[in-house]
Amino acid sequence: MNQIRLKLPENTPLLRTIYLYPTDRCNLRCDHCWVAPEQVKNPQEYKEKIGDREISLDLIKETFIKAKDIGLGSVKFTGGEPLLRPETPELMKWFYDQKIRVTVETNGTLIDEEMARKLHEYHVGHISVSIDGPNAEIHDRLRNVQGAFEQACQGVRNLAKYGKHPQIIMSLYTDNEHLIEETVAMAVRLKAGSFKINPVIPSGRALLVQKQSRTIPVKRLMNYYNYIHDVLIPKYRFPIFFSVPTALKRFDEIVNRSAECHIHTICGVMGNGDISICGIGRTEPDLVMGNVAQDDIRDVWINGEIFKYIRENIPKNMKGICSRCIFKGKCLGSCVAITYSMTKELTSGYWFCEEADKIGLFPESRKIPIK
Repeated sequence: MNQIRLKLPENTPLLRTIYLYPTDRCNLRCDHCWVAPEQVKNPQEYKEKIGDREISLDLIKETFIKAKDIGLGSVKFTGGEPLLRPETPELMKWFYDQKIRVTVETNGTLIDEEMARKLHEYHVGHISVSIDGPNAEIHDRLRNVQGAFEQACQGVRNLAKYGKHPQIIMSLYTDNEHLIEETVAMAVRLKAGSFKINPVIPSGRALLVQKQSRTIPVKRLMNYYNYIHDVLIPKYRFPIFFSVPTALKRFDEIVNRSAECHIHTICGVMGNGDISICGIGRTEPDLVMGNVAQDDIRDVWINGEIFKYIRENIPKNMKGICSRCIFKGKCLGSCVAITYSMTKELTSGYWFCEEADKIGLFPESRKIPIK
């Protein structure tokens, strides 16, 4: 554990993890992307077009050294596509030398054998690779780049050669919902470590997906959640996760393997250096509290008005069904960034749970009784 060098004020938690966006660009143009980054086709084009227009490696390193003073122990590379930036592997090695744990979210298209070897040598931990179906026809259509499917699959194979078995993440639309089992079977064949389904959220580019009636209603999503647990997990004996809020999960999953967004102990640093609660600051500038080029991340973490508001009001003053949920202290509103994107309030009830409550799917046993 890192040594804490700065005494934090009362009620200010440690900053445990930074979501780092080494670039705000991506080589794909996915229909569902909630941050909608500018498209840059490959690392060479990145060097030619972007160059030094994004946060420098020196400034990233300086920021993380400061963040260690207030508890930082891990970094999640995300984006945009983090591997699009040529210096990303060098930065991963530096984090390893600093004893900062590294995880990566990637579309997998840039993981050739050399990249896979580097991810292994630099002791990168959890890796997730996005694949939206069992064939190129569906995946490439949703990602809007021909060849993306085969590149992502080869990326998973390359990782497996070096003993890295990533989680495959499937974004679920009406377009591919009939392909869930085939995609799980593909993940098993590719020697992935686990499989996760994320329903498409109506934010960013996915607002158009919603207008086109391609997002899946909550009732049907819950049917898929039960199908995963009742049919696919027993059949494949393989870790499969379906992203639903805590209160709607089965009790054994809540106890044994539930994952929540730890909004009180994370922040995001974006490709331009902006500091926000996560990547939502890229599309919601009201949530940006500073920039590492001018501001000390330690000061922003302690005194940033939005960070302070979240500490004071989540979960204490949450609204809607979240205010009555017995798991609100664990779930913390599921995803505050998405809630803000959809309602322009940080404490509103989470959309999934609100809809579940309206149609009678939110368990009464998980509501705090009204006095």
